[in-house]
Amino acid sequence: RTQNEKTLHADLILAGITQLISVVLADKIHHHEYIRSLKPLIA
Repeated sequence: RTQNEKTLHADLILAGITQLISVVLADKIHHHEYIRSLKPLIA
């Protein structure tokens, strides 16, 4: 159970970091429609 909580916490942190990166990238290239989703940004 403790292990699951740790991995869950790590997953949440990673998801948050990914979201922040996508927001920063979308802002830099002035495409604010990409803020919600990272997929069109990568493709």
